[in-house]
Amino acid sequence: AESVRAGASGASAARARARRSAERAARERLWVLYSSDAEVRDVILRVEAQIDLGKLRLRGVRDGFDADPSGINAKGGGSFMEDTRLREAFRDALGSYGVFWLRAAVDVIAGVPGDEGVPGDEGVPGDDPSDLRARRERRERSRLVAALMRDEEIELAYGSEGRGVAPFAEGYAEALAGTVLKRTLLLVFLLDRAQAGAATAAPLLFRKDARLKSSADVIRAALQASCHGEGDVLRRLGHYGYKLFHKQEPVREYDFRTKTLALDMRDGVRLCRLVDALGNARGDASALARVSFPANARVCKIRNVALALETAVASFDARGLNDVNPEDIGDGN
Repeated sequence: AESVRAGASGASAARARARRSAERAARERLWVLYSSDAEVRDVILRVEAQIDLGKLRLRGVRDGFDADPSGINAKGGGSFMEDTRLREAFRDALGSYGVFWLRAAVDVIAGVPGDEGVPGDEGVPGDDPSDLRARRERRERSRLVAALMRDEEIELAYGSEGRGVAPFAEGYAEALAGTVLKRTLLLVFLLDRAQAGAATAAPLLFRKDARLKSSADVIRAALQASCHGEGDVLRRLGHYGYKLFHKQEPVREYDFRTKTLALDMRDGVRLCRLVDALGNARGDASALARVSFPANARVCKIRNVALALETAVASFDARGLNDVNPEDIGDGN
């Protein structure tokens, strides 16, 4: 029993080291993309030029009223900076990101490091640790998104008495909206590109319980209703090379921890992961890339087990597995 506990402790420590290493690599990747990646620079410069020209912008106070001075047929809700509904949609969309990635990206873009290591809500005795962690992460996500929607230089330029406080001079909302739009498009683009080659131990880009699970969905949810005069905002952005690719696959959210071997191996997903680890297979060459997921139906479980066994035979000549009936494992025998 002592040796089992020691083995479990060693495995846990190894996973923690792998996670820390992956997180460090992810931060470095974000910084390299932001500071020196040619594609990011060229695409973002083209997009920002359109924003500076006013051809791509968030809704302003007068949008819709110029064409209809009475305001009767104007697009309702006012400007992005004043419309509570639009701002809530924006916050909810960016809040789909996991706190690790959101914190890292906001730190790179706006110099706001987030709440990591900062004392906060300690809860009360009896609080469930997972509930406390969830509350802290929700609070930090809110603070990080709020940081994207503020700019001290703009506040100083338009604020009263040169102190950066309200009331702000005319033009403040439009200037801030332009900055928010630039930051948002850069943040989503950076996070999308950072997923290429990210280690499997790196945190998920999107929260498991988030409604949005792709970069494109975030842009649409955050900006589609807010961008002035736009149909499909991503189609417009695509003209300038702004294309998003990342979509979080459900299998990435799978809990691979094993408690009961006979039961936990039945769906074949963990077995495929084990075979890939033993054969050092990654990407499209891995069994996990071909697994049926979710594997709720018996036929899917049997198929996954068969895939794992076939891959093991092909990868490291485990011919003895040819005699194993996938149905026996799939049925928990």
